[in-house]
Amino acid sequence: MYHMIVKRKIKQGFRHLSAGDYEAVLRQFAANVQFSFAGDHALSGKRESVEAVRQWFQRLYRFFPGLRFEIHDVIVRYGSVVARTDGRPASAFYSHNFLLSTGVSWRF
Repeated sequence: MYHMIVKRKIKQGFRHLSAGDYEAVLRQFAANVQFSFAGDHALSGKRESVEAVRQWFQRLYRFFPGLRFEIHDVIVRYGSVVARTDGRPASAFYSHNFLLSTGVSWRF
């Protein structure tokens, strides 16, 4: 039952993001969220507050207006979640990883 609820919430979150509604996703984040995006570019780095993640999403949608996510699978294991967006086995390059605690995302 837990896995089903988490999968539904993750898929719903990506539907919100595809509609440009990142505020709905931010409401699911803990106040002390740890949000990382790999690389060496304008979107990379670590954010450690909801406001910092909000600013990151604002920048993301300025760079990629009309951004859409297509989720192929959501894997839930022991409080960790991987959402695969390319249909391949999960990897650091083609997945979004979440750590959950008491129903909120605290590491993304």
